[in-house]
Amino acid sequence: MYKRQHLGYQLAAVSDKPEQPFDFFMVPANVINASAYPGGLVVLYSGLFLETDNESEVAGVLAHEIAHVNQRHISRMMAKQQKSTVPILLGMLAAVAAAQSTNSNSDAPIAIAASMSAIQQQMAINFTRYHEYEADRVGINTLYQAGLNPEGMATFFAKLMQKNRIDPRYQLPEYLRTHPLSVNRVTEARNRLKAFAVAEVNESELYDYVKERVRVLTADEFTDLNAHYMGELSTGKGNRNALFYGQALLSYKDNDYVKAWKLLQSCLLYTF
Repeated sequence: MYKRQHLGYQLAAVSDKPEQPFDFFMVPANVINASAYPGGLVVLYSGLFLETDNESEVAGVLAHEIAHVNQRHISRMMAKQQKSTVPILLGMLAAVAAAQSTNSNSDAPIAIAASMSAIQQQMAINFTRYHEYEADRVGINTLYQAGLNPEGMATFFAKLMQKNRIDPRYQLPEYLRTHPLSVNRVTEARNRLKAFAVAEVNESELYDYVKERVRVLTADEFTDLNAHYMGELSTGKGNRNALFYGQALLSYKDNDYVKAWKLLQSCLLYTF
Protein backbone atom coordinates (compact mmCIF):
# COMPACT_ATOMS: atom_id res chain seq x y z
CA MET A 1 0.00 0.00 0.00
CA TYR A 2 1.30 3.47 -0.86
CA LYS A 3 2.14 5.83 1.96
CA ARG A 4 -0.56 8.36 2.81
CA GLN A 5 1.59 11.41 1.93
CA HIS A 6 2.02 10.29 -1.70
CA LEU A 7 -1.26 11.71 -2.97
CA GLY A 8 -0.77 10.73 -6.61
CA TYR A 9 -0.08 7.09 -5.78
CA GLN A 10 -2.92 7.02 -3.27
CA LEU A 11 -5.28 7.97 -6.07
CA ALA A 12 -3.71 5.64 -8.64
CA ALA A 13 -4.04 2.69 -6.24
CA VAL A 14 -7.84 3.02 -6.17
CA SER A 15 -8.29 4.00 -9.83
CA ASP A 16 -9.90 1.67 -12.36
CA LYS A 17 -6.42 0.45 -13.42
CA PRO A 18 -4.30 0.21 -10.25
CA GLU A 19 -1.70 -1.87 -12.10
CA GLN A 20 -0.84 1.09 -14.36
CA PRO A 21 2.56 2.55 -13.38
CA PHE A 22 2.66 6.30 -12.72
CA ASP A 23 5.28 8.98 -12.19
CA PHE A 24 4.24 12.32 -10.69
CA PHE A 25 6.26 15.50 -11.04
CA MET A 26 5.75 19.09 -9.96
CA VAL A 27 7.23 21.78 -12.20
CA PRO A 28 8.32 24.87 -10.20
CA ALA A 29 6.68 27.48 -12.42
CA ASN A 30 3.94 30.03 -11.88
CA VAL A 31 1.76 28.39 -14.52
CA ILE A 32 -1.78 27.15 -13.94
CA ASN A 33 -1.59 23.83 -15.75
CA ALA A 34 -1.39 20.06 -15.42
CA SER A 35 -0.96 17.39 -18.05
CA ALA A 36 -0.74 13.65 -18.58
CA TYR A 37 1.39 11.67 -21.02
CA PRO A 38 1.44 8.09 -22.32
CA GLY A 39 3.15 5.69 -19.94
CA GLY A 40 1.75 7.26 -16.78
CA LEU A 41 3.65 10.54 -16.52
CA VAL A 42 1.56 13.20 -14.77
CA VAL A 43 2.91 16.75 -14.49
CA LEU A 44 1.50 19.35 -12.11
CA TYR A 45 2.70 22.96 -12.14
CA SER A 46 3.27 24.74 -8.83
CA GLY A 47 1.11 27.65 -9.99
CA LEU A 48 -1.92 25.37 -10.21
CA PHE A 49 -1.18 23.78 -6.85
CA LEU A 50 -1.17 27.21 -5.19
CA GLU A 51 -4.61 27.95 -6.68
CA THR A 52 -6.18 25.06 -4.75
CA ASP A 53 -7.72 25.56 -1.30
CA ASN A 54 -7.63 22.00 0.02
CA GLU A 55 -6.23 18.57 -0.71
CA SER A 56 -9.41 17.39 -2.43
CA GLU A 57 -9.08 20.13 -5.06
CA VAL A 58 -5.51 19.25 -6.00
CA ALA A 59 -6.50 15.58 -5.84
CA GLY A 60 -9.33 16.35 -8.26
CA VAL A 61 -6.83 17.61 -10.83
CA LEU A 62 -4.57 14.58 -10.33
CA ALA A 63 -7.50 12.16 -10.53
CA HIS A 64 -8.59 13.81 -13.78
CA GLU A 65 -5.10 13.36 -15.28
CA ILE A 66 -4.88 9.78 -14.00
CA ALA A 67 -8.15 9.06 -15.81
CA HIS A 68 -6.68 10.46 -19.05
CA VAL A 69 -3.85 7.92 -18.77
CA ASN A 70 -6.00 4.96 -17.74
CA GLN A 71 -8.54 5.62 -20.50
CA ARG A 72 -5.70 5.92 -23.05
CA HIS A 73 -7.05 9.25 -24.26
CA ILE A 74 -3.79 10.44 -25.82
CA SER A 75 -3.23 7.18 -27.70
CA ARG A 76 -6.85 7.12 -28.85
CA MET A 77 -6.62 10.70 -30.06
CA MET A 78 -3.47 9.94 -32.05
CA ALA A 79 -5.15 6.90 -33.62
CA LYS A 80 -8.23 8.98 -34.44
CA GLN A 81 -6.10 11.64 -36.10
CA GLN A 82 -4.30 9.03 -38.18
CA LYS A 83 -7.61 7.60 -39.41
CA SER A 84 -8.84 11.04 -40.40
CA THR A 85 -5.64 11.95 -42.24
CA VAL A 86 -6.48 10.04 -45.45
CA PRO A 87 -9.93 11.59 -46.10
CA ILE A 88 -8.58 15.04 -45.20
CA LEU A 89 -5.70 14.60 -47.66
CA LEU A 90 -8.10 13.41 -50.34
CA GLY A 91 -10.17 16.49 -49.75
CA MET A 92 -7.13 18.72 -50.10
CA LEU A 93 -6.17 16.93 -53.34
CA ALA A 94 -9.67 17.63 -54.61
CA ALA A 95 -9.08 21.31 -53.85
CA VAL A 96 -5.83 21.22 -55.83
CA ALA A 97 -7.53 19.48 -58.76
CA ALA A 98 -10.33 22.04 -58.70
CA ALA A 99 -7.81 24.85 -58.73
CA GLN A 100 -6.14 23.40 -61.83
CA SER A 101 -9.40 22.93 -63.69
CA THR A 102 -10.10 25.74 -66.12
CA ASN A 103 -13.83 25.08 -65.88
CA SER A 104 -13.86 25.34 -62.11
CA ASN A 105 -15.33 28.24 -60.22
CA SER A 106 -12.39 30.15 -58.73
CA ASP A 107 -13.95 30.06 -55.26
CA ALA A 108 -14.42 26.29 -55.23
CA PRO A 109 -10.83 25.30 -54.27
CA ILE A 110 -10.83 27.78 -51.38
CA ALA A 111 -14.19 26.49 -50.17
CA ILE A 112 -13.06 22.85 -50.33
CA ALA A 113 -9.79 23.55 -48.49
CA ALA A 114 -11.58 25.57 -45.82
CA SER A 115 -14.15 22.82 -45.35
CA MET A 116 -11.51 20.14 -44.94
CA SER A 117 -9.63 22.23 -42.38
CA ALA A 118 -12.85 22.96 -40.48
CA ILE A 119 -13.82 19.27 -40.44
CA GLN A 120 -10.41 18.30 -39.06
CA GLN A 121 -10.58 20.94 -36.32
CA GLN A 122 -14.13 20.02 -35.35
CA MET A 123 -13.25 16.33 -35.11
CA ALA A 124 -10.40 17.17 -32.73
CA ILE A 125 -12.66 19.42 -30.64
CA ASN A 126 -15.40 16.79 -30.38
CA PHE A 127 -12.94 14.08 -29.42
CA THR A 128 -11.25 16.31 -26.81
CA ARG A 129 -14.61 17.29 -25.30
CA TYR A 130 -15.55 13.63 -24.96
CA HIS A 131 -12.22 12.88 -23.26
CA GLU A 132 -12.70 15.69 -20.76
CA TYR A 133 -16.17 14.53 -19.75
CA GLU A 134 -14.96 10.94 -19.43
CA ALA A 135 -11.95 11.98 -17.33
CA ASP A 136 -14.29 13.96 -15.06
CA ARG A 137 -16.60 10.99 -14.57
CA VAL A 138 -13.81 8.49 -13.89
CA GLY A 139 -11.77 10.94 -11.80
CA ILE A 140 -14.64 11.83 -9.48
CA ASN A 141 -15.13 8.14 -8.71
CA THR A 142 -11.39 7.82 -7.96
CA LEU A 143 -11.62 10.75 -5.52
CA TYR A 144 -14.48 9.08 -3.68
CA GLN A 145 -12.71 5.71 -3.52
CA ALA A 146 -9.60 7.44 -2.10
CA GLY A 147 -11.56 8.89 0.81
CA LEU A 148 -11.38 12.45 -0.47
CA ASN A 149 -14.16 14.90 -1.27
CA PRO A 150 -15.49 14.03 -4.76
CA GLU A 151 -16.70 17.63 -5.06
CA GLY A 152 -13.08 18.83 -5.11
CA MET A 153 -12.83 18.54 -8.90
CA ALA A 154 -16.00 20.53 -9.57
CA THR A 155 -15.20 23.27 -7.04
CA PHE A 156 -11.73 23.80 -8.50
CA PHE A 157 -13.03 23.95 -12.08
CA ALA A 158 -15.75 26.41 -11.04
CA LYS A 159 -13.17 28.55 -9.25
CA LEU A 160 -11.01 28.78 -12.37
CA MET A 161 -14.02 29.78 -14.46
CA GLN A 162 -15.07 32.50 -12.01
CA LYS A 163 -11.56 33.83 -11.61
CA ASN A 164 -10.75 33.90 -15.34
CA ARG A 165 -13.05 35.21 -18.04
CA ILE A 166 -13.87 32.55 -20.61
CA ASP A 167 -13.40 34.99 -23.47
CA PRO A 168 -10.88 34.73 -26.34
CA ARG A 169 -10.08 38.42 -25.89
CA TYR A 170 -8.46 37.68 -22.53
CA GLN A 171 -5.36 35.64 -21.81
CA LEU A 172 -6.51 32.38 -20.27
CA PRO A 173 -4.45 30.13 -17.98
CA GLU A 174 -2.83 27.23 -19.82
CA TYR A 175 -5.10 24.79 -17.99
CA LEU A 176 -8.25 26.38 -19.46
CA ARG A 177 -6.77 26.21 -22.94
CA THR A 178 -5.81 22.53 -22.73
CA HIS A 179 -8.84 21.54 -20.62
CA PRO A 180 -11.77 23.55 -22.03
CA LEU A 181 -14.37 24.22 -19.37
CA SER A 182 -18.02 25.16 -19.57
CA VAL A 183 -20.85 25.79 -17.15
CA ASN A 184 -22.50 22.57 -18.36
CA ARG A 185 -19.38 20.56 -17.66
CA VAL A 186 -19.07 21.87 -14.10
CA THR A 187 -22.80 21.32 -13.53
CA GLU A 188 -22.57 17.74 -14.78
CA ALA A 189 -19.61 17.09 -12.48
CA ARG A 190 -21.65 18.32 -9.53
CA ASN A 191 -24.68 16.29 -10.56
CA ARG A 192 -22.59 13.12 -10.49
CA LEU A 193 -22.04 13.67 -6.76
CA LYS A 194 -25.65 12.62 -6.13
CA ALA A 195 -24.68 9.05 -6.99
CA PHE A 196 -22.31 8.82 -4.00
CA ALA A 197 -23.35 8.08 -0.45
CA VAL A 198 -22.21 10.58 2.17
CA ALA A 199 -18.82 9.48 3.49
CA GLU A 200 -16.17 10.86 5.79
CA VAL A 201 -13.53 12.93 4.00
CA ASN A 202 -9.98 12.11 5.02
CA GLU A 203 -7.67 14.93 3.97
CA SER A 204 -4.03 15.07 5.04
CA GLU A 205 -2.87 17.66 7.58
CA LEU A 206 0.29 18.00 5.50
CA TYR A 207 -1.51 19.86 2.71
CA ASP A 208 -1.28 23.34 4.24
CA TYR A 209 2.42 22.92 5.05
CA VAL A 210 3.30 21.55 1.62
CA LYS A 211 1.42 24.45 0.03
CA GLU A 212 3.43 27.04 1.97
CA ARG A 213 6.67 25.22 1.22
CA VAL A 214 5.84 25.26 -2.50
CA ARG A 215 4.89 28.96 -2.27
CA VAL A 216 8.25 29.92 -0.74
CA LEU A 217 10.49 27.68 -2.84
CA THR A 218 8.92 28.67 -6.17
CA ALA A 219 8.43 32.42 -5.58
CA ASP A 220 10.22 34.84 -7.90
CA GLU A 221 12.03 38.02 -6.93
CA PHE A 222 8.95 40.14 -7.68
CA THR A 223 6.72 38.40 -5.13
CA ASP A 224 6.58 40.04 -1.69
CA LEU A 225 5.93 37.02 0.49
CA ASN A 226 6.53 38.95 3.71
CA ALA A 227 3.53 41.13 2.87
CA HIS A 228 1.56 38.04 1.92
CA TYR A 229 2.13 36.33 5.25
CA MET A 230 1.49 39.47 7.27
CA GLY A 231 -1.80 39.91 5.45
CA GLU A 232 -2.86 36.29 5.87
CA LEU A 233 -2.01 36.22 9.57
CA SER A 234 -3.86 39.50 10.19
CA THR A 235 -7.11 37.98 8.92
CA GLY A 236 -7.05 35.25 11.54
CA LYS A 237 -8.12 32.74 8.91
CA GLY A 238 -6.39 29.67 7.59
CA ASN A 239 -3.88 27.38 9.27
CA ARG A 240 -1.75 29.72 11.40
CA ASN A 241 0.85 27.05 12.09
CA ALA A 242 1.33 26.51 8.36
CA LEU A 243 1.60 30.27 7.79
CA PHE A 244 4.25 30.57 10.51
CA TYR A 245 6.05 27.65 8.92
CA GLY A 246 6.01 29.48 5.59
CA GLN A 247 7.37 32.62 7.22
CA ALA A 248 10.10 30.62 8.94
CA LEU A 249 11.07 28.91 5.69
CA LEU A 250 11.19 32.30 3.96
CA SER A 251 13.53 33.65 6.66
CA TYR A 252 15.67 30.55 6.42
CA LYS A 253 15.86 31.00 2.64
CA ASP A 254 17.04 34.59 3.26
CA ASN A 255 19.73 33.27 5.65
CA ASP A 256 18.03 34.89 8.66
CA TYR A 257 18.29 31.82 10.84
CA VAL A 258 17.56 33.60 14.14
CA LYS A 259 14.25 34.95 12.85
CA ALA A 260 13.40 31.57 11.36
CA TRP A 261 13.93 29.86 14.71
CA LYS A 262 11.83 32.45 16.55
CA LEU A 263 8.99 31.98 14.11
CA LEU A 264 9.11 28.24 14.61
CA GLN A 265 8.97 28.75 18.36
CA SER A 266 5.97 31.09 18.10
CA CYS A 267 3.59 28.25 17.44
CA LEU A 268 3.20 24.53 17.87
CA LEU A 269 4.07 23.12 14.45
CA TYR A 270 2.70 19.91 13.08
CA THR A 271 5.29 17.14 13.58
CA PHE A 272 6.43 15.68 10.24
